[in-house]
Amino acid sequence: MDLKGCNLDTFPPLGARLHTSVTSINLEDNALTVITKKKLAGLSSLTYLTLWNNKIKSIEDNSFSHLIALTGLDIGFNQLTSISKEMFSGLRNLNHLTLWNNKIKSIEDGSFSHLVALTGLDIGSNQLTSISKGMFSGIHNLTYLSLWNIRIKSVEDNLFSHLIALKKLNLGDNLLTSISKRMFFGLRNLTYLTLLNNKIKSIEDYSLSHLIALTGLDIGFNQLTSISKEMFSGLRKLNHLTLWNNNIKSIEDDSFSHLIALTELNLGSNQFTSIIKGMFYGLPNLTLLNIINNKIKSIEADSFIHLIALTELDLTGNPLTEIGAKAFAASWYPHGIKLILDQNFLCCSRVLYNELSFVNGNCTFEGNLEIFNDSFQTKCPTPCKPEST
Repeated sequence: MDLKGCNLDTFPPLGARLHTSVTSINLEDNALTVITKKKLAGLSSLTYLTLWNNKIKSIEDNSFSHLIALTGLDIGFNQLTSISKEMFSGLRNLNHLTLWNNKIKSIEDGSFSHLVALTGLDIGSNQLTSISKGMFSGIHNLTYLSLWNIRIKSVEDNLFSHLIALKKLNLGDNLLTSISKRMFFGLRNLTYLTLLNNKIKSIEDYSLSHLIALTGLDIGFNQLTSISKEMFSGLRKLNHLTLWNNNIKSIEDDSFSHLIALTELNLGSNQFTSIIKGMFYGLPNLTLLNIINNKIKSIEADSFIHLIALTELDLTGNPLTEIGAKAFAASWYPHGIKLILDQNFLCCSRVLYNELSFVNGNCTFEGNLEIFNDSFQTKCPTPCKPEST
């Protein structure tokens, strides 16, 4: 039943026949302010209810207790300020609950404990400022949890340890400043974690080692200044790592050597000034490496020698003036590699020529190495020729 945008300020009467037969009700974009138990009584066949974008300020305890078949409930974009323990009582078949973008400041411990079938919970864009372990008690089947933009500054140790089925956790756009060793303890099935856009300055060594199933990790837009050798220890299944837009100036040798399954690494918009030989050791499956918009002036010889699976290396927007001998030796990449050198200070006549028998420019060269350079530097002819000395 679609009642979207009908300017309703109260739950409409449905009649006895509809009460027992209707399976879906869409009340988006109306003016409802209160939900009561009486208004929802008798909707025994209802499986989906959306109350998105109303003006709901209060929901009477046990209001949904008659909705025994309900699997999806969306109360996003409303004006709720608190969640009580009995608000969702009776919803034993509910799979997905959305409370996104209300004004929620408090959630009573055990408020979701009735939701034994719940797999997805979104309470992002609220005003909680803190979360407790009891807040998520009883929801052992939860696989997705969004805590995006709820203004939290810290997460207590072991808070998520009972969420053993959790696969995706969104902690982006908060005020976290550090990651402690037991913050994510117990999340053995987690496959994706985003910490995007916090204020993280430090990650304690081995903090992520409990996340043995993790395949995607986003720590972009934070305030890290360095990467230590054990920061990513234990993440043997990680495929994608994003460290975009931090303040990283140094990476300890072998910092990525634990990441044997990594295929994509994004280190763009940081503060590197050089690439050294041990920086990317131990990444046998890496195919894409993004180091754009740093402050890299030089690349040491053999810096990428271990990246045997690499297919694309983007060095756009760096003030490169020197590349060490054999830094990009084509013999290492029989499958072919795309090297992007836009916006740099490399001299066309001397870059790469000695090791690959060609220079940079808008040319395709021998050795299966294709170089893209649309910078303001001198363009090379095709085929490229060295200047006489």
